[in-house]
Amino acid sequence: MAQTLEVLIVDDDEDDFFLTSEYLKRITGHNFIISWASTYDQALQLFSTHHFDLCFFDYLLGFRTGLDLLVVAKELDLRVPIILLTGKGDTQVDVQAIRSGVADYLEKHELDSKKLERSIRYTLERTKAAEELMRAEKLAATGRFMRTLGHEIRNPLTNIDLAVGQLFLENKDPELADYLEIIERNSKRIGQLVTALLQTSNPGQLTLQAVTLFEILEQTLEMAKDRIALKNIKLVKAYQLEQETIQVDLEKLKIALLNIIINGVEIMEAGQGELIIRIINFPKQVGIVIQDNGPGIPREVQNRIFEPYFSNKVNGVGLGLAGALSIVQLHGGNIEVRSIEGQGATFTVWLKR
Repeated sequence: MAQTLEVLIVDDDEDDFFLTSEYLKRITGHNFIISWASTYDQALQLFSTHHFDLCFFDYLLGFRTGLDLLVVAKELDLRVPIILLTGKGDTQVDVQAIRSGVADYLEKHELDSKKLERSIRYTLERTKAAEELMRAEKLAATGRFMRTLGHEIRNPLTNIDLAVGQLFLENKDPELADYLEIIERNSKRIGQLVTALLQTSNPGQLTLQAVTLFEILEQTLEMAKDRIALKNIKLVKAYQLEQETIQVDLEKLKIALLNIIINGVEIMEAGQGELIIRIINFPKQVGIVIQDNGPGIPREVQNRIFEPYFSNKVNGVGLGLAGALSIVQLHGGNIEVRSIEGQGATFTVWLKR
């Protein structure tokens, strides 16, 4: 399937814009949705109303330059790779461009579809690698923080558990016993949450075992059933008794899948939500599909939802999806997201057989 990329070309020469557009249209493997800004100000306006996957900036833009525009893009925190175009080679501009953070630098008179395709491919690959490195660094920092936090939370929890245990031994009042049970139950729940957070933020080594796909999904959904029932979400199990086995760390994978499921459940409207779980089988990999009919994910943040601490939910902390991706990648897999705003979201967890 061809990848769709929204592209902005900022060039004050309409003929050059036309040529660049034609070169893009000849590239196979991508569908390009092309926008044009003929001035610096038009580009700024488009930044505020559109999300782009890739930008081409002409170096000369009247009294401004493409590098000036790059500075503004950074200030606006537009996380989009930028390729600089210029009419003729200039070593000084080349060095300045690379230092400023452009993904690549191309001379217009040497441009053709082949060079443009190679530049785009390398740019997207480098951008993806940088994002994965940043995500890994943030997740590592999160792991260190969570270990410290977990230690600080578990110490008072231990004291609470000991105190409650002693009160159970000494108490003769049945009514008080009910309250003690509530304290004990919630203390254990906090301990379980701390353990889950630690496993999510620092998955560590895997303990692999052969497990059927049916077992994985059934056990995960059992963990999520209270949240699903609380919001009156319709659950559709679009899979049969899937007996194919894969080698996974069952407990960690359940946490990853649960995080995705809960993310969908929380964002759907109570009483109106529908959660569909299905399986895609291929000879060398399997896809676990989790689909919701919620509001969808805005396109401009779809490439950020797996970043630690990033969340588009009011009360979100931004660790669930980041941890899920980390666990799945530790298994040698990946997570694919497809969403159209207003039409729900589909997460596919790809795992090796």
